[in-house]
Amino acid sequence: MAKREDRRQRRSRQAIMSAFRTLLTQKTYSAITVQNIIDLADVGRSTFYAHFETKDTLLAALCGDISDHVTARHQHAESSHDFSDARPNPQTVITHICYHLRDDHRNLVMMLKGSSRALFLHYFKNSLTETFKALWRGEIAKAALPEDFLLNHITVAFVGALDWWISQDMQAEPETIAAYFLKTVGPVLCPTL
Repeated sequence: MAKREDRRQRRSRQAIMSAFRTLLTQKTYSAITVQNIIDLADVGRSTFYAHFETKDTLLAALCGDISDHVTARHQHAESSHDFSDARPNPQTVITHICYHLRDDHRNLVMMLKGSSRALFLHYFKNSLTETFKALWRGEIAKAALPEDFLLNHITVAFVGALDWWISQDMQAEPETIAAYFLKTVGPVLCPTL
């Protein structure tokens, strides 16, 4: 019985996330209501609130899911890229993040250009900070800078790289953006890059 409930909870959560992603391609974040989300997801209000306290926590979960996905080991190829055999390292993780952001560029552009930019960046930066902290744990420990300062610097630099990439209509390949970014943080973090 518990497994069926777990599956049902996962399906409900996925339906809510999917509805939210769809709505982000159609409206600004501030124009999306919880009612819009539950109508499109075809779930009840209590189901929504069982998973997410607010629309903001749903946004935080979306950012977290992107981060969790790109740092997890993958058993299969995805439609635009294949990191199934790749070990997590700075190049593969940053490239993988870029692929997901490019694949989901309509949502990204809406979030970065819309009225919700500050809120999205708050959650996205928190998620990136955790990803970068895990990715460069050893290098951060060796750096002659405070950890929180260094992580903030790296995260802000990555968001700046994304802003530039979007302004260029994301024409450069994700591998190129990852290489540019790694060259900018490499002298501090990864002198061997």
